[in-house]
Amino acid sequence: MRSALGKVLGGRLKLHTPKGAIVKKGQDIDYSNYAVGFGAKKSRVWLQGIVTLPVATSGKVPDNWLSASVEVKRKTWKFADFEGVDVKRKLSNGNYWRYLGQLGESIKYYDVPAEAAAYFDGLLNNVCFLDWR
Repeated sequence: MRSALGKVLGGRLKLHTPKGAIVKKGQDIDYSNYAVGFGAKKSRVWLQGIVTLPVATSGKVPDNWLSASVEVKRKTWKFADFEGVDVKRKLSNGNYWRYLGQLGESIKYYDVPAEAAAYFDGLLNNVCFLDWR
């Protein structure tokens, strides 16, 4: 699916990319994934999304991400009967990570510099939730 600005990625969590964004997509029998790149090829960092059967993505931030963090910004969200988390943190090395997800789907980046985090946050702050009911 394409919008006037770029691609629309994801399952229930719809991520809209700007025209010309660096996007990779893949899939297997029980999942689909995508990545949006930021930066020059040699130093490119990625925002990654995955839509799976609920077993592969719990909708929870990995514990090792939490233990490596020095600042915390956590929000929960709810749409109808669906709940998820949006957690944003700073690492001790000065880089950032963010995890937006629910059972079966997540969008995340990890250990990226401030400029990349700002770009990815701009995308994540405009994610829409698709109600399939």
